[in-house]
Amino acid sequence: MSTAQKFKYRISVVSAFFLVALLSLVSCGGGSSGGGTSTGSGTYTVSGAVSGISVSGLKLTNNGGDEITVNTAGTFAFTAPLANNSAYSVAVSQNPTAPAQTCTLTNNTGSISSANITNVSVVCSVLTLSIQSISSTGPGQQPSVTFQVKANGTPVDIMTAPIASLKATIAGPTTDYANYWQATIQGSVITGTLAPVDAPNGIFRYTFSAPEAIPVPATGSYVIGLEGYVQDVALVKFSAVSPLLPFIVTDATPVARRAVVDDAKCNACHATIAAHKGTRRGVQYCALCHNPNESNDTQVARFEGATIVSNSMDMKVLIHKIHRGAALTQPYIVGGTPAPTTTNPSGTPIDFRTAVSYPGDLRACKACHLPNTYNIPLAQGLLPSTEKLFTCTEDPAADTDSYCITRVVTTSTLTQPIAAACTSCHDATYTAAHAATMTTSGFIESCPTCHAVGATNGIDVYHKLTP
Repeated sequence: MSTAQKFKYRISVVSAFFLVALLSLVSCGGGSSGGGTSTGSGTYTVSGAVSGISVSGLKLTNNGGDEITVNTAGTFAFTAPLANNSAYSVAVSQNPTAPAQTCTLTNNTGSISSANITNVSVVCSVLTLSIQSISSTGPGQQPSVTFQVKANGTPVDIMTAPIASLKATIAGPTTDYANYWQATIQGSVITGTLAPVDAPNGIFRYTFSAPEAIPVPATGSYVIGLEGYVQDVALVKFSAVSPLLPFIVTDATPVARRAVVDDAKCNACHATIAAHKGTRRGVQYCALCHNPNESNDTQVARFEGATIVSNSMDMKVLIHKIHRGAALTQPYIVGGTPAPTTTNPSGTPIDFRTAVSYPGDLRACKACHLPNTYNIPLAQGLLPSTEKLFTCTEDPAADTDSYCITRVVTTSTLTQPIAAACTSCHDATYTAAHAATMTTSGFIESCPTCHAVGATNGIDVYHKLTP
């Protein structure tokens, strides 16, 4: 994939998926020209400054090309001159790797106005969260998690210098996530208890409140993850990569959830994969909430007198459909932010058939997947993906707005794990019918008979390309 292709893809994802997958690739701002003189023949240069504890591995592009590598903080300049009145657009094509950071740009777009551009600003920052231990994790118990916070490599005493947002998410069981819940450690609506363990070294303990206890019916292993960010005076967010720690509920030893993809593969295209306005980083963390039982019910449109489809938000369904994008044959509409209100019952719908185009070959599973994680049969005990049909039961004549307050689930459609993954890309109605026909009344999928590696129509035959 060329640099220009990657740049085009990143821009399309940012503009289309600003809620679910807002990436830290481009930040609009500025457009003002700095001083300086022409480079000759009526052409001008674009330059600026980078700040951060270490920016080794940072790559910047201008107008989708003219890529430069920046390995030290300080000034930078693009080599290709631009004519007067021509546009410039500086973007991060690769974030620093030692350590991994998020870089945010200001004054990075505009047009040349008879002067060199000298004020492009790139600020790189890293917030590091690490989980040291978790206790009291049996059924019905209130967990206590011990963790450390560092900013740019230095421990942070969050008791005296709170960070903008810090949350913990618990999900389980790790055989296949079926449910999750969150607690706010710092930010708004704090319900648990935060206490210092070794504040000068940034180590603290958070104890979940009673409503956030481990469910009494819980079994097996669960996992806890942290998400958090700091922000500068301009309210630009710098988020941590979310750490995860599996823990026992009833198991003898913790069992981690299977890993299917990793951040490095995602970042090969996206520079830094992040979602929810850049506040959440780490693909494995995404799966805690985007589990097979989740549909888009909180964000989907809420019109009176209407029946609305709430699409599956299962990670494998969501990501496959986003990457399939314009090649989808059936609607895949996800509600974004802001959610529906009385004045806007439709909310913020995003139709990925028109939003995104993946520039690579979709048959190249290895571009995203870890080795052998896309082969079938899949592991035992995986859950089907859920799609819901909501019907509004509210009388449209009962009030003056079009917003539905009362609705019920009239249908829940369950798609078994192999079919959910495959039909997320191969979404024609006849493909779905074929998958349903090949699934027994006991929900056993026969897909491996024809499509396992080595079979006549195996995945290795039709998905054999390397990235």
